[in-house]
Amino acid sequence: MISDIITTATRIALGTENCLYVNDLSAVMNNTNTVDITVREFIKMVFAELGIEVEFSGRNEYEKGVIIDVDEDKIIQLGLCTDALKFGQIIVRVGGATSKSTAISQQSDVVILAGEELNWNSAFGWDEFIKKSLKTKNW
Repeated sequence: MISDIITTATRIALGTENCLYVNDLSAVMNNTNTVDITVREFIKMVFAELGIEVEFSGRNEYEKGVIIDVDEDKIIQLGLCTDALKFGQIIVRVGGATSKSTAISQQSDVVILAGEELNWNSAFGWDEFIKKSLKTKNW
């Protein structure tokens, strides 16, 4: 699930995907030596690393994440597509996926062990983990 979130967020920034769909934004992600965060917080951090600020509104199945700001310099530096990103654009939703989106599923109220999924060294914090993951992916 973690690598799917990073991949889909990057594809949204590249303009090849429209939206990231998840089942539960409140699910807790943890690693033994880091602070637990929710899927919502992780998604915000991933997009922030890509130069995109996301704000969430709504509750439960009606919650969504929209673009509220972009760092154009960072987006250009990363080789991403500034034309694909619009203020107010919904890029995260709870629920089912459509043809140009990726559904990320996880069980509600289940702890997700990030370290097991990507062989993550738990000495790193979430920020460092996201940076390393984005650098090692081949987009």
